Amino acid sequence: MSPLQSPEPAPAPADDQLPALGQRFSSVSSFKLQTYRALGASPSTFGGSSKRALVRCRLTTLSTEYALNQKGANCTWLVSANNRGCDGELEVAVDRVCLVHTCPETCRPAYAVEDLPDLERKISKMEDRVRADEENARPVARAADEPAAASAAPSSSTATGAARTAPAPAPRRGGGRKLRRKAPVNYKVADRLDLGELLADGPSKELYPPANKLKDQISQINGIVRKPARGQTFTSSSVLFATMHAYAQQNNFHVYRGTQANNLDRVSIVCRRWHPRFEDSRPGRCPVQFDAERDDDDSWRLVNVKLEHTHDLDGARAASTADSVPASQGPSKRARHEAPSPQPRQKPLAAPDPSTPVSRDTSALADKPHAHPTPPWTGAAPHGPAPPRASSSSSSAPSPAPSADLLAFLSALYSPAVAADRSSALARAGISTAKHVALLLDLEPSVLQVADDEMRLRDGDFGRTWSLVDVQQAMREAYGAK
Repeated sequence: MSPLQSPEPAPAPADDQLPALGQRFSSVSSFKLQTYRALGASPSTFGGSSKRALVRCRLTTLSTEYALNQKGANCTWLVSANNRGCDGELEVAVDRVCLVHTCPETCRPAYAVEDLPDLERKISKMEDRVRADEENARPVARAADEPAAASAAPSSSTATGAARTAPAPAPRRGGGRKLRRKAPVNYKVADRLDLGELLADGPSKELYPPANKLKDQISQINGIVRKPARGQTFTSSSVLFATMHAYAQQNNFHVYRGTQANNLDRVSIVCRRWHPRFEDSRPGRCPVQFDAERDDDDSWRLVNVKLEHTHDLDGARAASTADSVPASQGPSKRARHEAPSPQPRQKPLAAPDPSTPVSRDTSALADKPHAHPTPPWTGAAPHGPAPPRASSSSSSAPSPAPSADLLAFLSALYSPAVAADRSSALARAGISTAKHVALLLDLEPSVLQVADDEMRLRDGDFGRTWSLVDVQQAMREAYGAK
C-alpha cells in the first residue's frame, strides 16, 4: 500500500526539516508553513487551492540566465501536497518530493540573503492562517466532547431522529487565484451590482487581461509608443493594457496589474520592481505607476502617471530611456558592454628635415623624464583584422618614404637590405626619424608588443617576422642602454 493510501500518517519531522513523502497536514497553510521554515529562501508558490499546493525553487521563475541549467530545463526542486486519499476535508498529504536542484549553485546563496525579509513575511502570514484554521476547528472538537446527557435533551432534531452535529468550518482559500465562475459578464449591468458579488463572479480577470492574452494586439502596434500622459484616454481596457505593455517593452522594463486592482472602475499598472519583494533591496521599490479610471462610456482615462524609475533599464539609466527609440533599433546590452572606450586621436608628427645630421649620441635620452610617451600608432586602434594594405602602385596615396637619418640609424644595427625593409615598415607606422626610434627605449616591452600587434592588424602585415621589441633589443645591445 502506498504512503498516500495508508491510514497511518508518516512520522512528522521537526519544524526545521522539509516535509517527507506521505506526511499529512491539517491544511494547506500548515504544509506551506513548514516548507517555508525549512527552505530558508523565498520559494515560488504556484497557483493552487484549499486542497493542493506546489512549492518550487524560486530560480524557476527568474530569467533564463540564472533559472535554467545547461540543458535549458527549469529547476527540478519541488514539494507538493494534495487532498487525494485523505480523510478530512482540508487535510493534505505530501505526494511529490524532489530535493535536487538543477539551477546554478552559486546563485542560490545570494538570492537567499536577498529574500530573507520576504520569507519572514510569508512565514508570518502562514502562521496567522494556521492559527485561524485552529480556531475554526475548535467548535467541532468541543461538540464532539459534549456528554451524552446534553445530546439527549428534547429538541426538534432528536424528535425527527436527526443527530445534532457542529457546523463544519468553511474551507479557507489556499492562496491561489481560482475563479468560481467563468461565465461572461455584462459590465454595464455589473456597475449597478454590489462589489462583493462582482468579485465573487470573478470578472476582473476578463476586464484586466494578462499580457499573454494581448500578444496579437501588442504585435499590431507599429512605431514608437509615446510617453503616457495624464488625461490620455483608451477605448477599452484591452487597448489600455496593450499600450502599456508595448510602451514598457520598447523602454526595456516590464509592467503588471497591481494588487489593488480589485475595483472594476479603477486599475493600477505598475513596474515589475514595484513588488514588495524589492522593498529591502537597493534602490528599493520602483515608483513607476499608471492609474486609470473607467468613464461612463466604458472608456479608460489615465489619472496618475509616474515615469521616473529608480533602477537601471537594460544597462542604461531610466531617465535617458523614458521616451527613446525601441531597444531593437539601438545596440544590444552585450554590444554596449564590449564596445571599447573612445581614445583621443593623436596629431601626426612633423615631417623630418633631410638636412638634419644624424646623431648617434643617446645621452640626450637621459635628460628626458622616464615617462611612457604615447606612440603615434595608438591614436585610433582598430578592433578586428583589417583588409590587406594596398601597394603603393595601386593606391592613390603612396606610403611615406623613410628619412635618410632613419635609414642610416638602422644601417648601423642591421644589414643594408634588412635596414631598408624595417625603415619602410617603421615609416608606415609614423616612426620616420632616428629620434622617434630612440624613443622606443623608454617603453616597456609589453607595451611595445601591444603596439606591434596593432600595427599588424592595421596594415595587414601578418607575414612580418620581426617586431618592435626586436628593434628595441638591438638598440639596447648596440648602445648599452638598460
